[in-house]
Amino acid sequence: TVISGATASTYTTTTLANSDAITCVMTSNATPCLTGSPATSNAITMSVNSPVLPTFSTQNQNNQGNQNNQGGNSGIVTSICAGTSLSALPTTSNNSITGTWSPVLNNTATTTYTFTPTAGQCASTTTMTITVNALPTATITAGSATTFCQGGSVVLNANTGTGLTYLWSNNATTPSITVSTSGSYSVTVTNANGCSATSSATTVTVTTPTLTYYVDADHDGYGAGTGSLFCANPGTGYSTMNTDCNDRSEE
Repeated sequence: TVISGATASTYTTTTLANSDAITCVMTSNATPCLTGSPATSNAITMSVNSPVLPTFSTQNQNNQGNQNNQGGNSGIVTSICAGTSLSALPTTSNNSITGTWSPVLNNTATTTYTFTPTAGQCASTTTMTITVNALPTATITAGSATTFCQGGSVVLNANTGTGLTYLWSNNATTPSITVSTSGSYSVTVTNANGCSATSSATTVTVTTPTLTYYVDADHDGYGAGTGSLFCANPGTGYSTMNTDCNDRSEE
């Protein structure tokens, strides 16, 4: 088949198939060269190889924390939690193709990366997507005051949602806990993707009763009896003095 327009001394094409044979017919109009013109060159048979697709090992799981095994024996992690630190992607594929990745690694949004082989390797580009999963919310809401007298309690409630699990600083695993001792309480919330967040701490203060009050039945400002311990003034009907010798209710 004559290739239309191919009349220069060199020929460049990207359409050859494997085993195509190329020859060159050379002619001359110069008088000394008329004998033997035209002349046909020897045939050159082309070997056209299909580009090699670079391959990389992957592991389909979340990895929260520092992700330092990209390209290691376990493969590239393709699903992470937002904020996880990513080390550089491998620049040599499993089938020994070298190249570079773009764009720059992003640990805050799902991104598709393209591997471009170094020129001269007869290799094609390939892509890989690293999914970035959002962290859950972790908050605590107190059901009542967090400072109270000994014998009292407060319910601490974590935020709720589908697929969430909980681990409190006191090792409880329920969405809510009842607290009756002083301390600092926090909760770690984990979502269905395995991503976790820890709440700010809520401080619970349990006060010891140190104030002695006596029943003042006749409301004259003086009480009687052995008295009871309170954390604060119990209000009407009690007095800090127990000198009433005739304390009785007035009807």
